[in-house]
Amino acid sequence: MNMRIRMWWLVILLSCLAILAHGQVKSPVGGIPYFDETKRWHNEFTEHWFHFFDIPEEEIRAAIIHWEQIGDDLKNTTNAAEGTYGNGGETHGDYLRWSEKSGFILLNVNKCNGGPMRITRGKVVVSQSSVGLVPEKVVGSSGQHGNHGSGATLQEFLIVSWRKADFLIQKGSIADFASYTAGLSPKNSGFYDEGRYFSKVLQGYNGSANELPKFPIGYETYVKQPFKASIVSIGKSYRRPKATEVDEGGKPVEENYDDLVTEVRINVGKSSGITAGVFMRFIAENDDYTVDGVVVKKIHNGYSIAEYTVDIPKKNCRKTDFESCESEPGRPMTIGQKLSTTGEW
Repeated sequence: MNMRIRMWWLVILLSCLAILAHGQVKSPVGGIPYFDETKRWHNEFTEHWFHFFDIPEEEIRAAIIHWEQIGDDLKNTTNAAEGTYGNGGETHGDYLRWSEKSGFILLNVNKCNGGPMRITRGKVVVSQSSVGLVPEKVVGSSGQHGNHGSGATLQEFLIVSWRKADFLIQKGSIADFASYTAGLSPKNSGFYDEGRYFSKVLQGYNGSANELPKFPIGYETYVKQPFKASIVSIGKSYRRPKATEVDEGGKPVEENYDDLVTEVRINVGKSSGITAGVFMRFIAENDDYTVDGVVVKKIHNGYSIAEYTVDIPKKNCRKTDFESCESEPGRPMTIGQKLSTTGEW
């Protein structure tokens, strides 16, 4: 009887050791499975990564351990700026996780191929208003996507908040970010180009687009106010040929459409500081964001002339699988209609 009990205890002990060992292979830090038998890097904010380009497996494992170590720090941090940040679009992006205790890890990820092309790890230098990243090890190659490389020198980011979201903005990009928050990005990009900047993952924006960003002390002068205006008169519409474009071989692209242009006068002028090229968006209905609007062309004292443009087919327009040769309805405009660079009033 005693022998059977001992055998049962031995079986249980061996089973526990096996489970523990299996768990350690999967997740030596934090108890989270990550690099399983299919060799996928599991994470909590995007699809699992499975392709690691020319990065050796031991470096992937070391990076995952570092990533989880920082994650453990974040569970108990009192520094709201610490965390996991991301930038980029649908095909490529960067993910940065950092804590003052365990440093940082930066992943330059090819989302199409499903994994990091390059991994940079190192320490951080934290001040009241900024985070400095000091690379200590870089593995992998960015291949043809050289612009996704992290470099090997100190990168300093300012801690910025806007619309109840946390951002890390490189010092050299603070003026560009100020234009972005005021709705002064290139025409039609609006707030759809937020992927240019590091923001905390899974956080999202809240609050009005007119909210001014909170820059660190000493950088307040960079903040820009959005422009607001109303339409005071509407001119007649006219047809204008589109600007000639060329294909990759340098040949002119045959256009099926012209521009249908309507000039409007808006009640902002030189004293407001507005400049030619500013894109003024119609105020969205039902709080839905719109990219439709007018482009400021000429600035005068007390008013400006702007253009509203839609496509209109040429008389010899040829229908294709992609072009219907139908006119765009455009947006009806009225005297007193409000516009702003943020799409909100």
